[in-house]
Amino acid sequence: MSYKYFDIDKIVSSDDLKKQYRTLALKLHPDKGGNAEQFKEMGNEYESLFKAFGNIFKTKEGKTYTKETGESVYKFKDIIDNIIKYDIDIDIIGQWVWVGGNTYPIKEILKSLGFSFARGKKKWYYNGNGYKKRSYKHLSYDEIKNYYGCENIKKSEDLKIC
Repeated sequence: MSYKYFDIDKIVSSDDLKKQYRTLALKLHPDKGGNAEQFKEMGNEYESLFKAFGNIFKTKEGKTYTKETGESVYKFKDIIDNIIKYDIDIDIIGQWVWVGGNTYPIKEILKSLGFSFARGKKKWYYNGNGYKKRSYKHLSYDEIKNYYGCENIKKSEDLKIC
C-alpha cells in the first residue's frame, strides 16, 4: 500500500510514526490553516499505520522491541489535535508529551485529556501507558530531554529537534 502523507521508509517504531503525525498535524490541521479533508485523509493513514507500528518501540541505542500497551490510536490523535491549536510549547520526549508556556487558561482541557502537572518542572505531562515511577532518582527537565531525546513543537509552525 502506498501512503500519500507518511514516509513509510522512515518508520520503524511507534515513535517514528508519532513524530511524522505531529509534523503533518502542524501542516494540515484546519485550525492552523490546513485543509480539513487532507487532515482527515492523513488521520486515516495514521490509523492504518498504527496497527502495524503501534507496539514497536526503540531503545535509546536505536534497537527495536515489541511491547503490548494499552495505548490506542485515537487517544494520541485526540491529544495532539486538541492542544496543537493553542499558543503553548509542546515537547515530545520518548512516549511522553510535555506541555509548557501559558497553560493556565487551558488547564482544565489538559486535565480532561489525562495530563498531570509536574510542580518541580512547571509543566504538564502525559504518558498514556500507565507509567509508574520505579526509582527515587529525580531528573531535571533538561536531563530527561538529554536522556530520551526531545522533539519540540513550538507555537504554530516550528518543528525542531531539542
